[in-house]
Amino acid sequence: MKKKLIFFLFLIIFVQCQKSEKVVSGDLYFKLVNPGSFYGFSESDVREIDFKMGQLHTKSELSKEEKKFLDLYDKLKRHNLLNSPCINLKNSSDSIITIYISEKENKRLLNFNLQELLAHKKKVKVQIKVNEIEENMFCSKEIISAKLVEGETYWKK
Repeated sequence: MKKKLIFFLFLIIFVQCQKSEKVVSGDLYFKLVNPGSFYGFSESDVREIDFKMGQLHTKSELSKEEKKFLDLYDKLKRHNLLNSPCINLKNSSDSIITIYISEKENKRLLNFNLQELLAHKKKVKVQIKVNEIEENMFCSKEIISAKLVEGETYWKK
């Protein structure tokens, strides 16, 4: 059953990634709290979030933060990415981009631990083939490389 679920999630991600393909490179950027993904949340938590987002849709006025979060939630839901893992990359222009990845790719990147990287003054250089599914929203086709190199690991609480 678990293998079928993983295959199904991978298939959804693959099908959702239909726009032009390109290769992006950058340093793995850790966010301790990542509002761009509900990956790892329990089903009841996701249902509760979905209910609250429905309530936000009915409000006549939204704060700037509520609108931003609701827009992101709607994009994730539209592309079936609510439960997909994602990574953040800091590219050469110091922009942070979010890339949604498969379970298999996520397991490959879980080997890199923020505390160990910081302690040893290392960072992870990633080169990844992606499709842009919406402006500044990317979906991985394939991780080409993920290399441990000397340098500062970027992170945010």
